[in-house]
Amino acid sequence: MSVQSYFSQGHYAPDQPVVYWEARLSATKPGGVELTASIQDDPSPPIFPPLRGRTATTVAFQMDQRVAMELYATLGVLGRNMGWLRESEA
Repeated sequence: MSVQSYFSQGHYAPDQPVVYWEARLSATKPGGVELTASIQDDPSPPIFPPLRGRTATTVAFQMDQRVAMELYATLGVLGRNMGWLRESEA
């Protein structure tokens, strides 16, 4: 199920960590990029059993290619600084 939401200006941080993400070219905006992040639902047991295993909330961000490349570069610097990437992978 997809629900479109608009956020007021400000900073937002999810309570749960991102468990999956994917980036792809936008199907609706030529030259655009869509970053989708899945955030695991609250670990407390639901009132009723979920239809398929654990559930997640998915948030999609649309951006232009310039912003996507800046994000990619920023993540590369972060990965190298944290020791997650070798220099040859960055």
